[in-house]
Amino acid sequence: MASTCTHGEKVVFGGNSGNDYFTVNGKVRFSTNVTYYVVAPNGTKEKHTAHVVCNEDRDTIIEWHDL
Repeated sequence: MASTCTHGEKVVFGGNSGNDYFTVNGKVRFSTNVTYYVVAPNGTKEKHTAHVVCNEDRDTIIEWHDL
C-alpha cells in the first residue's frame, strides 16, 4: 500500500509486528507496530516506525504514535 503526500513524497508501508487485540469500554481494538517509508521524489527512503491502534475490522485508525 502506498500514498502520495502534498510535497511529492510517497509513503510506502513495509510491514507490522506485535499484533494484539484488546477491549476498551466494550469495544474491540487492534494494535500493532507498523514500519513505513517516506520516499522523496529523488528516490531516497526514510524508515519510520509507529504504534497504531485500529478498530476491530482494521479499517479505521484510532491512534497513531511515531516511535
